[in-house]
Parts: sequence; C-alpha cells; structure tokens
Amino acid sequence: MSDQDAAVALTRYSKLAPFISQACTAADVVKLEEELNLRRSQVYASLKRLRMYRHPASLIPAKRGPKLGSKRLSSSAEDAIARQLRAARLTNRAIDIVTVHGEVEADCVNAGVPAPCLKTVRARMDETHAELLLRRRLGAQRAKERVQAFPGSIKTEAPLACIEIDHSPLDLYLVSTKSRECIGRAYLTIVSDTFTRCILGFNLGLDPPSALTVALALTHAVMPKEQWLSERGLDPGSWPYFGLPRCIRVDNAAEFRSPKFERACRSWGIALEFRLKKEDGGYVERLIGTVQHGVSQEEGASGSDPKKLRGQRSPQEGAQMTLQEAERWLARQIVWRYHKKRHSSLGMPPGQAWRGWFLSKSGAPLPLLVTDKRKFFVSFLPYEERVISHEGIALFNEKYFTDELRPYIRPGVKRRVHYDPRRLGRVYLELPCGYMDVTYSDTTKPCLPKFELDNLQKAKRAEVVDEFDQQARVKLVNENRKDRRMSRLSTRRARREERLAQAKLAQGTGADEISRSQPEVTKNAVKQMPKVDYSIPATVFSTGPT
Repeated sequence: MSDQDAAVALTRYSKLAPFISQACTAADVVKLEEELNLRRSQVYASLKRLRMYRHPASLIPAKRGPKLGSKRLSSSAEDAIARQLRAARLTNRAIDIVTVHGEVEADCVNAGVPAPCLKTVRARMDETHAELLLRRRLGAQRAKERVQAFPGSIKTEAPLACIEIDHSPLDLYLVSTKSRECIGRAYLTIVSDTFTRCILGFNLGLDPPSALTVALALTHAVMPKEQWLSERGLDPGSWPYFGLPRCIRVDNAAEFRSPKFERACRSWGIALEFRLKKEDGGYVERLIGTVQHGVSQEEGASGSDPKKLRGQRSPQEGAQMTLQEAERWLARQIVWRYHKKRHSSLGMPPGQAWRGWFLSKSGAPLPLLVTDKRKFFVSFLPYEERVISHEGIALFNEKYFTDELRPYIRPGVKRRVHYDPRRLGRVYLELPCGYMDVTYSDTTKPCLPKFELDNLQKAKRAEVVDEFDQQARVKLVNENRKDRRMSRLSTRRARREERLAQAKLAQGTGADEISRSQPEVTKNAVKQMPKVDYSIPATVFSTGPT
C-alpha cells in the first residue's frame, strides 16, 4: 500500500464513517459522489465494504489487472505441471526444477497448448507443500524437521542450573592401537551446560550408550579435569568448568528412563527432566552437530550417512586415529577452539560467559564440588540386588568374597551390588556409609570385561554337547505319561476288587469261601463248555450271592 492509497482510504473513511450505522439517502449519495469523485455504484460498493469490515483498509482503491493468486494458464498446462510435480515427489531422488520444466514442456507441446516458462513452474512448485516434496525422500520426521518451525528456547538463570546429555556415533573411523587396523566408529557422549553453552565433559568409547557411558561422562563433567588434561599432554588449567548440576535434561533413551539412573540422581539432589520431543533438546543436538562438522575434515571421516559413500573410496582406508588420539583431538577442539570462539546466541565465547558469571561483582557462589569422585562414579554404575551368603556374592556366575563381608551376611536380605562392565574382577557393595570393594573369591582369575566374559561362557557352553535335547525330552514325557496311565488303571482295578470283596464280607460270605465256590475258568474250558439253552427257565438258588 502506497502513501497515496492510504491518504485516499482515510479521506473516504472520514466521509463514509457516519453512514455505517445509519441509512444513506439519495441526497447523501449525490453529495458523496461530488465530494469523493466516485460514481453512484462505487459509493454503494464502498459503503457495503465499510459496513462489513469497519476499517479504513477496506476502502483502499483496488488495482487494475488480474488479482493476486489468479492463474492464467490453461487447464491442460496446469494438469501437466501438477502431474510432473507429483511424479517427482514420489521418487527417492532430489527434485530438479529444470528437469521438471522439461517434462512439463514436452507434455504441453504434445497436447498442443502453450508451454509455461521456468519461472511459472517454480512458482507452482513453491505453492506445493514443501513437506510433501521431502517426505518421500527423507521420511516424515526428517521432512517435518526441515520445513516446520520450532520456536522457543530453554530458560535458565545460572550455570549448572540445567545440563543436557546426549549420545551420537562419532562420524570418524578409528584404528587399533597395535595393528593399526580399522575397528569402526566410537560412540560420543557429551554433557553441556544450557546457560553458558560450555562443554562440561564427554566420553568417547567403543561401547554403545548405556549406564556406564553416562556414568563416565557425568563423572568427567562434575569433577575437576587437571589430572585428566595432564595425562593427555594438555594445559591442566585450560578446562576449569565443572560442578554438581541441579537438573539434568535428557531424552527418553532406555539408560535415562532406568529407575537406577533416577535413583542415583535423587541421591545427589539432581532433578531429572525429560524432553517430550526431540526438538526440545536443540542445544546439545546442535553442539553435537558442531563437533561432527569438525570431524568431517579429518582423515577417515565417515560423514553423517555412510551409505551415501558407497561406490566411492572407502573412508575406512584413510582411517588413522586411535581411540586415545581421537579423545585428545576432541579435547583440543573443545579447549582451544569451542570455548574461545564467539557463540552466536550468547554474543561471547562460552568460556567467557562462564568466567563472567563466577567472577562478577554480584558474588556468585562457586559451583558445588564433589569431593568423593569414586562414590559419585559408582553411584551411577549399573547394579544388581543379591543376598550375601556364606560363600559371598554370586554375580554373573562368579563368586566375590572378602573378610569384610562377614558382618553383613543376612539370609533373605538383598543388597545392591554395583559393577563396572569394563572390569568384573571387582564389585562395589552399597552400604549406608558408602561402598565396599569386593574382589573375586579366587584371586588368580583374570579381570575381564563383561562382554568378553559373556563370550567365554557362551563358547564354553557351545563346546559341551547337550544330551538332553528335544528328542530326549519328548521321550521322557511320553514314558512318564505311559507309566502314569498304567498306574492309574492298576489302582482303579485294585480298588474295584477291594470294594467287591468288602461287599461280599458284608453279606456274611467269606472271601475264601467265595473264591473256592468259583473255580478258575480258563480259555480252553470256555471253549469246551456246552451251549446254553436260554428257552429253559432259570433256576433261582435260595442261598449264596445274588
């Protein structure tokens, strides 16, 4: 709307506004024609629009020519554009507007109608819902993420008020330390602070996301990192971000939904908050994307979708980093680059935001420090409930015992036993005063990780042939059924004979006398017996059983 159109609309509104709620006579219409320089039909049309909307914008002069959104193509050309866009949407390939225009042009020429230009086809494509164009190629969820807006942000008032944890496979192939052969991709777990966007800690390992990876990442985030940095040849004071958080924001993964994880958080006074949707955790998701972007420039990078690299040179051939080297590389990227680079949302580096809060004149308190690192780490480890017997603790087909267990032997009382899946040679018995270390009863056994112990036990079971197979089990059941049937018949026969004998004794005839009066009849005797003439009347005896 130009200034001239706005001035005309306001002038017309000042003259026509009195007639919104009152009638307009013929004399008033003539007067309005002269004052507004309009025809009679235009005066009536303007009054109708004003009474409907009652706003000066309804009196803006209409522009000549076709209306906005009107289409001047023939129906055959519109059908050709819609048909080709629908066909392009149903394929798994990316939509190329030049290719679509070529198909539309061919259809229009074959139908004998004028072909639209490229700009027109692009305009029709923009009118089509973008989510439908991407749904077939990327899936419904990814298409929704690409085209829909997710407004809002997570509001926090101080560092460590809320932290986020998330996992992702590292987009980098790693090699073995000894043989330098490719061993696959590691899993990355990151802990970030929502207020300052600082990375508080991480864990990089070959184990998939579990309670162990969460415990390692949280311990790294909560505790000071001077010793950890020194062991990796970095400046001990370059990562001064740590502390006990007040709230942990996580997704609905199994390791976070576990009652064991919720119990460990409660024991340290940490509130647990779950993200209702994936989009609710945009900070840590975006942070992982930043890390993966840096990884993409290294040798052996797999990319976010390794399937796209099929047919090209395999990134596994260029892999050269070990797990320890990748961990040191990631620490340098965090300490030397991420914490010192200006953050677009904060307007300052994350490290400066952290230091500015704790060094401000308001006297912000220092972060809560966990003094017992071992206790914090063990509390987040997985555990099983076991009864302490005279032989000790039985866990994973192994026995654990120490003399300190003797006062806690209580039949029927279960206690929590925490274990580290990386080293099963030692477990941690939870007591009211802390945790007790309990080792193997046989101290000569090697300390193996859980997955290796499971594989050994599985291989051991495979070496022994199971003689009690299906055939043996079925044979045993059938024999038991046969014996039960014979036992049931014999018992019923014996009980019936016993009842008959008791009935004869009740009538005064002894069992011996009855047996003597009834001679044993053999099969040969039955064959030699004469045929009975049933026409002769039967003789009824006066004594004996009926």
